[in-house]
Amino acid sequence: TEGSSNTISKDNLAGYIMANFRNGNHTISAGLRIEKVTYEYRPNTWNNLKQDDSLEAYELGYNYKLNNEQSLYASFSHSFQAADIDRFFTSHYGAGFVYLGTFFNGFIKPMTANTYNIGYNYFVKNNKFKATVFYTDLSDEIFYDPSIVNPDSVFAGANTNLDKTSKLGFELYDKYLVSDNLYLSANYTYIEATIEKDDNKNIENKVLPGVSKHNLTASVGYAP
Repeated sequence: TEGSSNTISKDNLAGYIMANFRNGNHTISAGLRIEKVTYEYRPNTWNNLKQDDSLEAYELGYNYKLNNEQSLYASFSHSFQAADIDRFFTSHYGAGFVYLGTFFNGFIKPMTANTYNIGYNYFVKNNKFKATVFYTDLSDEIFYDPSIVNPDSVFAGANTNLDKTSKLGFELYDKYLVSDNLYLSANYTYIEATIEKDDNKNIENKVLPGVSKHNLTASVGYAP
């Protein structure tokens, strides 16, 4: 931070409970997590700043077994992400790109999300295949905005929150066992990410930057 004696802390206290219920081909799972997150910024030049957030996450899922190899599933989850403390700071540079220090911009709201999934599983001895369609409705998504002006710096930009965003897409995953030791896997995700609502009306209903529409990963694994 600006001075060597400045400190900032993030403390988490949480508890959770999970349960699964199975009856024939039907499986229901549920979970609840309650967490308190406390931030405190203690600068050496002015009064301490503190932010307390009480957060909840919960999930409800249902799986129907079609046969020994195939199943269908659906789930709803409410989740959250509390910001890392480094997102509260920005490095400032003066003329000639001289480093002026790292300055505190203020606390950021935790991000919350409601996610809906519908999917299909196909598992056989040497292959696992999954297909999922998802929709996520987010509030206060944490976002680095390069347009925020820092009057003391030649660079702009700081972390902030977007009011409402959404992500709609699907995911395909396959893992093939070539042998007991060797496997091949691939994962493809398609995402439509949109800024639904924000104080900055110029960015509403626009594509959310930094989120790729197409994501593909492939890997080879060997277990000696």
